[in-house]
Amino acid sequence: MEQIEITKLKVHPFNTKMYDEFPNAEFIDSIKRYGIQRPILITKDNLIIGGQRRYKSAIHLKFKTVPFIVTEYIDELDIKEQIILDNLYRIEKVMSLRLSEGKMLEVIESERAKQNQKKAGGDKKSKEAKSLGAKKTQPKKRKPRTKDIVAKKTGVGSRTTYEGLQSIFDAAKEGDALAQTLMNEVDNHKKKPHAAIKKFKEVNHKITPDEKAEKDAKALRKKIKDICTHLDKGVEGVERIINGEIMSTDPLNKHTFNLIANIMRKAVRIGIESGLDIEQIKQTFQVTDIKSSFLNAEEVTYVE
Repeated sequence: MEQIEITKLKVHPFNTKMYDEFPNAEFIDSIKRYGIQRPILITKDNLIIGGQRRYKSAIHLKFKTVPFIVTEYIDELDIKEQIILDNLYRIEKVMSLRLSEGKMLEVIESERAKQNQKKAGGDKKSKEAKSLGAKKTQPKKRKPRTKDIVAKKTGVGSRTTYEGLQSIFDAAKEGDALAQTLMNEVDNHKKKPHAAIKKFKEVNHKITPDEKAEKDAKALRKKIKDICTHLDKGVEGVERIINGEIMSTDPLNKHTFNLIANIMRKAVRIGIESGLDIEQIKQTFQVTDIKSSFLNAEEVTYVE
């Protein structure tokens, strides 16, 4: 491999900004034992864009020269992306560093999209589109969104997980004590990402009475409809229960009737307590009437 004097090299400022830590003893010992197996990636101006830890280890070990490869990049965005990609698969990397990389990759992707748009003529129609006139083209398959791409590249997981962790990461940088604790726990493998996201949402998202009522009512409606559908009675069965029209001849045993009716009664009360009027509740549950006896009963029971 071609060698270069170590004194001629300089670390790219962005490399220092993202990865300014000193290599650990294990990494330095590996370089000492086996040498630098991967050449250091540099620009034609001798700026290091890949291999900062190898470079620092070589200085520590008083190497005179190091192997290198000169690479040509079109612009600064390419250089920044290469610096991140060169560090993506480090095993010992903590989650907060992955999120920092993700944030920067989002900026790079956004800037690159703007550049591409300018090259293509901005918002103007392409010559091909103009030539088609009124003829419509087939819809293109949706491309993955930036955050989908970044989540995959950084190894964070799904887009949802990435966004949840970024919320914690951003809040931690702003001084939020809980976010800082959660980020530290995730970094040190004391808490799983999904558990941290759930905890952060529970504390920071204040659910309004209307939101809680809607959430509870939705869950109850689903449970009721699932039961009624299983019994082949559908929405009609729900309405007949609310209206007090279920008779002993219906194919519902006592236990099933009591379960459905009292879940329904609870759902109606939640709606009333949250400020919904009776007409809104009727509309929500797709019924024409709600008997006062059903509404005011402490418990609805099956009558033979």
